[in-house]
Amino acid sequence: MSLLDTGQVVTLFPDVDGVDGDGNAVRRPGSASQEVVGRWQYLLSTEDTSDGQAVTSQATFLCRSFPAGFAGRVTYDGRDWDVLGEPTKSGLSPLTTHWTVRLRARSPREV
Repeated sequence: MSLLDTGQVVTLFPDVDGVDGDGNAVRRPGSASQEVVGRWQYLLSTEDTSDGQAVTSQATFLCRSFPAGFAGRVTYDGRDWDVLGEPTKSGLSPLTTHWTVRLRARSPREV
C-alpha cells in the first residue's frame, strides 16, 4: 500500500471527442464521471501573476492512474479544475508508477 492509494478523492470527467459550434473536432470534458484517489497539493507562488483582484489557484495531483488527457476536468474542494498540459506518467515498475497532473481552478475559492 502506498500513499497514493489513500488520500483525497477527486471527481474526474475524462475528455471525449466532440464538435464545436462551427463543426470543428475538439476535445472536451465528458459528462460521465469517475472517482480517482490520490494526493492533492496546492501550489504556492512566490510571485503574484494575477491581474487586479483575479486569483489563479493551481494544484498538483499525484495518483496511480489518470484516465484523461489535456481536456479533462476535475472537481475537488467545491471547485472545477482544468488540466494544464498533459498528465505525466512516471515510475520504473508497477509499484512505483504514478501520474502527475497539474491543474488550474476555474474560479476563486468562496469566502
